[in-house]
Amino acid sequence: MDITDLIRLASQNPQIIKQISSQFGLNEQQTSNATNMIMQALAGGIQHNMQQPEGPENLMDALKTGHHEKYVENPENLENAKEEGNAILGHILGSKDVSRNVAAQVGQRTNIQTDLVKQMLPVIASAAMGMLSKSLMQSNSNLNNPNGRNSNILPFLNSMFDTNQNGTAMDEIMQMVMNSRR
Repeated sequence: MDITDLIRLASQNPQIIKQISSQFGLNEQQTSNATNMIMQALAGGIQHNMQQPEGPENLMDALKTGHHEKYVENPENLENAKEEGNAILGHILGSKDVSRNVAAQVGQRTNIQTDLVKQMLPVIASAAMGMLSKSLMQSNSNLNNPNGRNSNILPFLNSMFDTNQNGTAMDEIMQMVMNSRR
């Protein structure tokens, strides 16, 4: 599975979309569109963080200790995801200004009020980490890892982002960013 698949799965996951739609009073198409755009921004943030010296270790620690898969396994947990989601946004996007910019762009492109998109961001960030955590757990179970978590996340993440298998994921990330700006 690559990051594009992860984005598609999260933005089209019927249970997640239904939960977020209900939580924010949107129809499912609006929610799916907004979720897809937010996931693309989060994917870019994750890739940027992976380039930092401590990035892979920090992400691995978050995935090991966060039990984020609960948001995918039981989407109703997303109702209580705001605090954790804000912490995730802080790590992935780095600042409230970046989050505000993402919300403004998504709001403009989806015709959803920016204030509502701001409220959706932490919930969708929690869902994104849930999808990443669940994918990592499934990948590791396929490797017969008895503890369900791999101590080396970098190869897994590189395989998710590097869809054309050229050894770097930067071209894919740049394409996602360009697609989200159209």
